[in-house]
Amino acid sequence: MEEKEISILNKLILLYFMDKMDVALTESTILKACYYENPWMEYMDCMSAMSGLTENGFLFRALFDKTPFYTITPDGRECISHFYSRIPSSTRSHIADFVKENRLTIRRRQEYATSYQLNPDRSYSVILKIIDSANPTRVTMDLRFIVPNKETAKLVAQKWQGKAATIYAGIYEQLVDE
Repeated sequence: MEEKEISILNKLILLYFMDKMDVALTESTILKACYYENPWMEYMDCMSAMSGLTENGFLFRALFDKTPFYTITPDGRECISHFYSRIPSSTRSHIADFVKENRLTIRRRQEYATSYQLNPDRSYSVILKIIDSANPTRVTMDLRFIVPNKETAKLVAQKWQGKAATIYAGIYEQLVDE
């Protein structure tokens, strides 16, 4: 295959993946799925495909907390609907299986964001967020609190992934639904 054909195929693979995921994804999530966890394309090819698709209006790039998020545009969906057959059926099948198995985990990882930072008094500030999957620049909830040490901060961040929805529902019910 010529270099130009490989470039086009990589762009189609990325569009197909983004269409199947149907959620805004961070650059690191895309790289993890397309390069680190799957043999769909090389690292630089993936970066080039993201850049080219964004420049041509097939992907939309938005910054949130200095993190770039990508979503497929209507033009990107139309493009992949016309040209998905150029992606080998085995690759399409592999992408569909990967998305089916990992969509929920990937969405949770991105929707339920966590971070922590050391404070001057040696305590840690833990930042827990729920990010709107349809609009990654919109935060549904931002919860911040202080814990005594790094181990506790890590534990809270770890637990957030599994409990964010329940915590949000409880807070919402207590403050809004009464």
